[in-house]
Amino acid sequence: MSDEPYSETDEIRPRLFVGGDILTATPDFENAPKPQALLTNAEGRIVFVGDEDEARSRAKEFDNVEERDLDGAALLPGFVDAHGHLSAIAHYFTTADLHDTKDIDDVVNRLRDFAQQRHIDANGIIIGNGYDQNTLVGGKHPTRHDLDRVSTTIPVVAVHVSGHVLAANTKALEVSGIHLDDPDPFGGTFGRDADGLINGYAAEGAAWRIRAAAAERSVVDFDELGDATQDVYLSNGITTAQDGASGRQPLADFARFANTHGLRLDVVAYPVSGRDSDGVLADYATYVGETYHNGLRIGGLKVVLDGSPQARTAWVTEPYTPGPEGEGYRGGPSVSEEAVYQAARKTIDNDLQLIVHTNGDAASDRFLDAYERALHDSPNPGKHDLRPVMIHSQLARQDQLERLQKLGGIPSFFVAHTWYWGDVHVKNFGARRGGRISAAGDAKRLRLRYTFHNDSPIIKPNLLDTVWAGATRRTKSGRQLDLDQRVSVADGLRAITANAAYQYGEERDKGTLEAGKRADLVILEKNPLSVPLDETGAPDDSLRSLHVLETIKNGRTAWTRG
Repeated sequence: MSDEPYSETDEIRPRLFVGGDILTATPDFENAPKPQALLTNAEGRIVFVGDEDEARSRAKEFDNVEERDLDGAALLPGFVDAHGHLSAIAHYFTTADLHDTKDIDDVVNRLRDFAQQRHIDANGIIIGNGYDQNTLVGGKHPTRHDLDRVSTTIPVVAVHVSGHVLAANTKALEVSGIHLDDPDPFGGTFGRDADGLINGYAAEGAAWRIRAAAAERSVVDFDELGDATQDVYLSNGITTAQDGASGRQPLADFARFANTHGLRLDVVAYPVSGRDSDGVLADYATYVGETYHNGLRIGGLKVVLDGSPQARTAWVTEPYTPGPEGEGYRGGPSVSEEAVYQAARKTIDNDLQLIVHTNGDAASDRFLDAYERALHDSPNPGKHDLRPVMIHSQLARQDQLERLQKLGGIPSFFVAHTWYWGDVHVKNFGARRGGRISAAGDAKRLRLRYTFHNDSPIIKPNLLDTVWAGATRRTKSGRQLDLDQRVSVADGLRAITANAAYQYGEERDKGTLEAGKRADLVILEKNPLSVPLDETGAPDDSLRSLHVLETIKNGRTAWTRG
């Protein structure tokens, strides 16, 4: 990339795209004749989609038109990230990767090696991301005793792949102000040794104090990493990204970077309600609402209502299968119903969107109850047009999706769970509940505008991977999950384009290839609808590994494959 700031004042050449498959993502696009050409103008807008001869005739109205022969590749709307954590992508570059660790010794060795390579001293912190107790030999989380083998003088934190639980060494607990005999906080749990002392495992609310202390010692230079962070998304065809738990520092980083370097994709941020959210909204009032400023806006607030099903911290109405927590364990809420109600009133009264992390069905009940009450109480005449989002919706029941529909809301499914943790969910919830996770089929039958997301950096932001998962619903072991909840590849493409644009209230500008909309485009090496299907109608694995060749934002090339 050039060292020159990315500027929206740079000249944009009109472009004529021909010679490939153009997938518009409009209703029933998979069954309609494919357009032969697409024409964009110097304002970064699509001006024509259709017959090649007519496109060439229209192109004569513009100067300096660049003709692009797709050479058999596919042109689609730029992908829209319905939920993720863009600011956390920098952790790909600043923490130890624990994603494929085999056992606790492997976790310890990777953290120790990382600390030595980075020359981390007692003033810093050693952080690793992505271990999964479900795939570690023995099936247990690390403890402070394990991580004390990495260091006793430097804080060490190993973050679970879900992001909802972690393990800390004794020094990390100390610098976080946690004493070994402290009680569990509301909405959180500490693991304990046989003597009752904290063993270093921390879930949900118990983990936040440790994460806060870690953030103070782990400073990410976004000016240095901002372009690399954006490239992770742009290389996956994403032109609109979410920062789905923004704090004051990420917002400051985004705003500064946008003003000095320029963002190459749009970013929609959602501060977490109650974590200085009123102050953040006041201090960044310019960015609050529907209008982007240098590619950045704040869309509303987020509430984290429960935890992670693969970490057994999601809040459910029926108990988990028996585990270390004992009989009848259902997880628990992270926040009170009153806190959810207050967040709902804040957003509804101020024409903002509320997005709520609800993995378990008990969490979904609490959100729906609180939002319905806030909607009834709010005097805002536009209160029915705000499109609240139930993020993840792993165990959402059909009756809850019906209630969400009445609210004008949107379920955003982390449907790749079917592959990455489908076997774990069957183990934790049984075949009936575990097999029904990410019930996109029910959402489709209810005609909900459901979306798909990858919750990056939990997994990489390859949205074609999630389209594949939604169309196969197979687990890593080869188990077939509930086929009644499967949707087609075309449905999945809509979930990451047209429906995701609708989720953000940006369907007039994004999500489909139609005249008048922004020229947010992605070029894939192959038409994803041409991927072979097996005898059940499921696409083969090649779908999830299709290469993005180029990503175009507002008519400008934002990323190209080398």
